Formats: sequence, C-alpha cells, structure tokens
Amino acid sequence: MQNTPIGRRPPYAVESVDTALRLLQLLRDTGGLRLTDAAAEVGVSRSTAHRLLAMLVYRGFAVQDGAKQYWPGPSLGAGPAGIPWARQLRELAAPVLEALVQRTGETANLMLRVGANVRFITTIESAEVLRVTDRRGVVLPARSASGGKALLATLDRAAIERLYRSSAAEVSGDVLDDAAFAALIAELEQVRRAGFATNVEETEGGVGAVGVALRDAEGQAVAAISIATPVARLPERLAQGMADTVLAARAANRSIRLSRMKSDFVSNVSHELRTPIASIRVFAELLRAGRVQSPEKVREYGERIEQESTRLARLVDKVLDFSRIESGRKIYHFEPIDLGALVQERVDRFRQRPEVDGFRIEVEPTPPLAPISLDADAIGLAIDNLLENAVKYSDESRDVIVQIRKEADQTGVRVIDHGRGIERVEQERIFERFHRVNQGAVHDVKGTGLGLSIVEHVVRAHGGTVSVESRLGKGSAFTFWLPSDGASPLEEPE
Repeated sequence: MQNTPIGRRPPYAVESVDTALRLLQLLRDTGGLRLTDAAAEVGVSRSTAHRLLAMLVYRGFAVQDGAKQYWPGPSLGAGPAGIPWARQLRELAAPVLEALVQRTGETANLMLRVGANVRFITTIESAEVLRVTDRRGVVLPARSASGGKALLATLDRAAIERLYRSSAAEVSGDVLDDAAFAALIAELEQVRRAGFATNVEETEGGVGAVGVALRDAEGQAVAAISIATPVARLPERLAQGMADTVLAARAANRSIRLSRMKSDFVSNVSHELRTPIASIRVFAELLRAGRVQSPEKVREYGERIEQESTRLARLVDKVLDFSRIESGRKIYHFEPIDLGALVQERVDRFRQRPEVDGFRIEVEPTPPLAPISLDADAIGLAIDNLLENAVKYSDESRDVIVQIRKEADQTGVRVIDHGRGIERVEQERIFERFHRVNQGAVHDVKGTGLGLSIVEHVVRAHGGTVSVESRLGKGSAFTFWLPSDGASPLEEPE
C-alpha cells in the first residue's frame, strides 16, 4: 500500500477533521493548551475550538484541568490493543451486555486491559434520559475504572509491580508512590474477595460503575464487563441487587469460554480431518498415476488408504454421536450383555489399529459376571474413547491395563495408563464438552475434545457414573460404574 507523500494535502480535505487533527498535534507537541491559543493556532473561532476540544475530551484524547487548560489524554498515547480476537469477543459479549442493560436499566460496557490502561471496545447504552453515554474507544487508567480493577485483581503481585513500580512505569507515567501502591494492593485484595470492583467518580465526575472480569477457556482473564450509572443512582442500584446482576455476568464466562472452545474444536476437527484426507489423496494419486509398480507396494498403499479411511470414519462417527447426544436424538437399545466379553471384544478390536502398534493393552482376568442391561454399541464406544485417551497420553510408557470390577450392586470398567497424568485443577473439567487439557505438552496433543464428554453422556444414560484419578508423571485411571442389580437406566439427559 502506498501512502500519500508527507505534506501533500488531499484534494478533498474535510476541514473539520483536519482542524481536529491539528489540535491533536498541538496537544501532542506542546502539552498544555488554552482555548484562546488553540483557536488562534488552527484559525477558528473560540466556540468552534471549544466544540472540537470537547469531543477530544469525550473520546479521551484530551483532558482539562482545573485551570481550564487542555492536556494530552490517555487515548493520545495509547498504542494498538494488538488483540486479534477482540472483534469475536465483542460479538460474543453483545447479548450479555444487552441483557444486563434490560435488567438494570443502566449502560453496559466491555473493556480490555492494555498495560496499565483499559480500552472500552463496546457500549450498550441505557434507555434512561439521565444515563452514562457511549464510551467506545475511550482509554482510562485501569486502577481507576471498575472493569480495570477487576482485571488487575486477576494478576499476581509481581505483575502489578511491573505495571506501577518499574522503570517502565516511570517512563509511561504510570508509576505509583509507596502509599498509592499500598492502597491499590489493598483495594485489589478486596476486589478478589468480593468478586467485583466498584468505581465511584474515580474516572469521571458524577459517574459510578461496577465491574467484573471475564475469563477464557483456560481461566485467563481476557476482558471485563461493567455497568455504569449516574452516581446518584449507584447506592439505589447496589441496594436493589445491581452487584448481584453484575456478578451474574460471570455466568457469561461459560458461554464465552464455550464459544472459544467451540472455535478450537472446529480448528482441531479440521486438522484431524485434513490429516487422513491428505494421506488418502497422496496414496491414491500415486496409484492412479501408475508410479507404483510392485504388487507389494500397491497392497501397502491400499492398506494405508483403508486405514486412513477407517480413521476418518471414526472421527465422523464421533462427531455425529456427539451431535445426537447434544440434540437429545440419541436412542439407546438396552439388552442383557456380558460386560466382560464386551470389554474383551473392544480391546481386541482396538489392538488392530495402526496407532497402537507397540502398545501392550491387557485385560486383567476377572470371574464370570452376570449379564447387565446396557446398549452394547454405546458402552463399546465409551470403552474405545477411554482406550484412545490412554494411548494418546501415554508418552514413553506403552502399557495400558483394563480392569473389570464388581462392587455391591455395581459393575465397573477401569482403564489405566502410566503416562503424563492430569493436574487436579484440570480433573474437575476433564469431562466438559470441547475441553482440552491446558497443560504443557499435553495441550499439544491433537484431538476434538469430545471423547470424554461422550463417555460421560453414555454412562449417565445407563444410570452410572464416571470418574478420574490421576497424578502428574504417574498416569491416569478412568473408571465408569454401571448398575448391575437390574436397576432401570436413566433417561437420556436433555
């Protein structure tokens, strides 16, 4: 892209825009600026200069001190946010903001933290006559804005010190003295305990706000939502449960996390689909072009095509099964089945997969069991998913053990690997749909994030339970239990 040469005025200049930009240059280069001087510098009347400077103040490009002098505002020195998913986040948060406006009657904002400032990227205005107006594009100090405080409260002490007590903070003008920094640390601790932050005329006279942080699929704070109100209504709104309403915005975390996870899921599935398709295409083109002459190679390439086709079919079946489960269209056909025989059959079949070459997958001997009522295909799918999970995360250990247990009125299947293990915090979410462990090298393992979710759905539909026991570096054991005393299976969850 070729820019217009510097100093060359465009043929269709917009005078008002050009005047505002010249005012910005004056603020940037001279610092303090009085209204009379501003008007004289740009060659407009005092009233025109006043209107233009008022808009710059409104958008955060200028501030006015008590002596009526104008100075550069926070937006003038703010660099680009550099957050590629900001547009997607804005789209996801819009329905949440609209709902909050409907429930509270006040203006709702979405903001991002960029260094020691927050940048407002979306505003949904209240319909009240007296209201806080649009703040899109405004940049404010994070330590003063409610959403900014909520985001700062998610940081550790070292990160906060870098923002406000480092040499970089001195250069940026964000440095705080001992007393101010101690007060900020104390306030952020209160925000952590309360779960939300408040702002009473700290960023703007007559305006109060309540803010809460939003987190992504990995639990990292990515943005904040705030409700802004004329300060006269703030005590009334708080008394009416405004804080509870804003805290309810944290429920939006799940939908935002879920959307991000769905996006990752689409990306992962696309990758998983491309890999076998690419292999099939390569081998098929070699065969079609007649570049493979020996019968052994023809047979080998044919087998590879068959293997990749089977892998592709399994992935499609998994996605379709999940779709049926999610939509409530999954139908189970229960009949008396020997669970031990079913487990052995699925393990024998699983051993034939190319990706388990070199693994030792053993079923521990178990006494004969009475048949129990189950859907053999569905439980077989659950067993397959647990075996896939064990193989995928086994690392150097190539041993997988399958146990069948009988306790009181339950029969269980336990799949044990000796691989990477799972952190405790991740174990709480391991069965969530689309969830993939965010843990070092484990996160690099490709997958759809559906397997364990399908296991839980299937087991619950049989009236059973599923759990995980794991230690980092020691491996994991996934166990599901099914009723074995003739109890009726549960209805498939909606």
